[in-house]
Amino acid sequence: MAIYQPIRGEPDLLALLSDKNLIRFTWLTPVCSETPNGKVLKFAKFGPSTTWVAGQYGIPVPADCNWGEPDVVVMPCVGFHRLGYRLGYGAGWYDSTLAALNPKPWSVGVAFSGTEFDVTFHEPHDQALDAVVTEDGVIFPSSPQQNQ
Repeated sequence: MAIYQPIRGEPDLLALLSDKNLIRFTWLTPVCSETPNGKVLKFAKFGPSTTWVAGQYGIPVPADCNWGEPDVVVMPCVGFHRLGYRLGYGAGWYDSTLAALNPKPWSVGVAFSGTEFDVTFHEPHDQALDAVVTEDGVIFPSSPQQNQ
């Protein structure tokens, strides 16, 4: 399972990793990687003894990367819509990564409920989330066809 390192007031889930029921998972964190085909995230394993260094954008990454493939990617949302689209900080790392991964992992956005948009804002390259978790509960997006 991949989980982000929070920046700029994003919901901080890292305290959950100390839960004894969750410690058994293999935890991964995204690391920005430029490729000839564009931006993609690689996922580095981490644990309680990981040494962290500043990565791209100042986001902490493991000093020594041991790569893994996530089955679930948990990502922050600056804003979201019930159709499953999210706003981040605009660089497109998660969208390009989800589009490139095969098989595609389950994608979960984490947001504050007050950041929900009433109107859709997604663009053709945006990847819809499988779920959005807020302090009010879990939203499982419906397809755009169901909402027309």
